[in-house]
Amino acid sequence: MKTAIIIPTHNRPSMVERLLDNMRSCSFPSDVEICIVENGPACGVEDICKSFSLDVPVRYLYVPA
Repeated sequence: MKTAIIIPTHNRPSMVERLLDNMRSCSFPSDVEICIVENGPACGVEDICKSFSLDVPVRYLYVPA
């Protein structure tokens, strides 16, 4: 069974970058995936998600406002 950590964000790319940077020091089970869901104006969060390499997959989803 897969487990997802869902992180919503709205116009806060610097906070997402800081969060992902801090998650590098965490240990996750192999069945975990992180989903960043951006709502509202796209402000660079997708690029931030692509630039991070973690031990678990980071998935970016966009929901327009």
